[in-house]
Amino acid sequence: MKTRFTKVFTALFAVAALIVTGASCGSGSSDPGSGTTQAQNTSKPAAENTTEGTSDNNTSSEPTKLTLGVIKALGTVTPYVARTKGYFDEAGIEVEIFDFSDGSALMEAFVANDIDIAMCGVAPVANWFSKGVDVQVVASANGGGHVIVTRADSGINSVDDLRGHSLAEPNLGTVTDTLLRSYILKNAGIDPENDLTIVPGMKPADMAIGLFDTREVDAILTWEPYVTQALATYDDAVILYDSPLVLKKELGTDSFYAVNVVSASADLIQNHREDLNKFLDVYKKTVDYINTDPNANAAIAAELDMDEEVVKGARERIDYTYEVDKDALERTLQWGLELGYFDELPAREDFFADLG
Repeated sequence: MKTRFTKVFTALFAVAALIVTGASCGSGSSDPGSGTTQAQNTSKPAAENTTEGTSDNNTSSEPTKLTLGVIKALGTVTPYVARTKGYFDEAGIEVEIFDFSDGSALMEAFVANDIDIAMCGVAPVANWFSKGVDVQVVASANGGGHVIVTRADSGINSVDDLRGHSLAEPNLGTVTDTLLRSYILKNAGIDPENDLTIVPGMKPADMAIGLFDTREVDAILTWEPYVTQALATYDDAVILYDSPLVLKKELGTDSFYAVNVVSASADLIQNHREDLNKFLDVYKKTVDYINTDPNANAAIAAELDMDEEVVKGARERIDYTYEVDKDALERTLQWGLELGYFDELPAREDFFADLG
């Protein structure tokens, strides 16, 4: 395990053959779009006299050190809540959290062994896995969150009315992108290449501005909490397609469609299982807290620096889970497969870690 973060630029040449254009991570509320390869360390300072790490047999008396890369979002806020509540300290592990605004940069750092654990969309994880990155899914994170929003005066009253109009989305290869092209538009009989203009790569914070202020696009496929924020900010905001509710009904499931996952390096899984299990125990404890404690919305709002009422509204379209639903995750991956982002679905026994 790495115990300190090195800039991912050192890995660029080593992973150049693996980098897939647009293979950035999709997430519930912070699908990447900036293209930056910088990461921000948001961890609390480590104690001065800690060791550089633990041995393979975990005999060190010092806290276990793990590095975690996250695209900070509503759906991936769990480790931040765990850190603030002191759950990691209680479990005797030290977790350095690095914020990434771009999924490709996160995975480059993963390939360079600069991070042990990553939280981002399942689609890009499968994409990189197909290119030879030694990574496995060890837990789920969240599902749902995506909504097509338009203006009341846009003349767009149904998905079919998107023909001839423009719609903004995040980067190609994200769960958001594959959901749009392989499910929403496909079910409406709309050709994403010829029937409308899709504007990829727009940052989540810029989408509402592009729709309502500058009016450079006619619709946006955004995600929570940006949906709830847009509805609260703009009087002419209209929900055109509520993916969590629509898919839940059409797929006949009890939960929302799978989006983000927790993935770990082969080294951590194979050689530091006890350390990984400590992290996952804390992770599960935090998910349970988020799902059951009435103070959880306030805790999430504090981590994301937003209004608690926005979090409350946004959570109507987001669910948190740590259970790995292989069927649900493969259903989401099928969207990317249909678009050719990878040649085949990864074998279950190789892609999903057996932690039994």
